[in-house]
Amino acid sequence: MDLYEYVEIGPKPGRFENQTAIAYDNDGWTITATRTVEWVDVERVRESRISKAKTDAYNRIAAILPEWKQCNLTARAVELQAMGAENWTAEEQAEWEAGQALWNQIKQVRTATDAFEVAIALEADPAAAAVLQPNWPELAEGEGQ
Repeated sequence: MDLYEYVEIGPKPGRFENQTAIAYDNDGWTITATRTVEWVDVERVRESRISKAKTDAYNRIAAILPEWKQCNLTARAVELQAMGAENWTAEEQAEWEAGQALWNQIKQVRTATDAFEVAIALEADPAAAAVLQPNWPELAEGEGQ
């Protein structure tokens, strides 16, 4: 369950109040329910959701390829580019393709995060923005380093 799934949006951030709802079921019984609602600042909710998505994206990227391996991958890509693709051996071509496959996974996570940030910013209904989720790409079993 998302932290903000049941947040109500209102004019007085930080204020708590009890709300009582009365409903009648089909048999004529009266049902009364009381809940405590926290009224929150919409922008604070959006900022929090985006911050959490960025943290999740960082963790997902690190699971695919830790930062130190990203640095090594980048350095090796520079070396291979300097050689020129026409001069690569079969092993170097395979190395390039494996690195590109990992980088493509990272780009998918970044794309999902970017799309989520736009969706949060454009969502007219703040309550709906509170329950939006990033569309994270699925990693095939065994993928990532």
